[in-house]
Amino acid sequence: MDKECKWFTGVVAWFNRSRGYGTIDVDDNSDNPSVFVHWTNIEMEGYKSLNAGDKVKLRIIPDRSGADRMKAAQVKII
Repeated sequence: MDKECKWFTGVVAWFNRSRGYGTIDVDDNSDNPSVFVHWTNIEMEGYKSLNAGDKVKLRIIPDRSGADRMKAAQVKII
């Protein structure tokens, strides 16, 4: 199974509501202990936003910006 298909859990470190992005500290993922999250990758109804301290589940995918960066995808509050 590809690592990108695996579900992870984590905690939102910070999220800027006005800019629509932040970071998530990922549990049990030494390769990417903190990943970028954009509002377009949050799965919820209504205004898509997160709060620092929210517990989430997510997938980790390659970021288009390159440099072997990874980002959060399919983010759901748990």
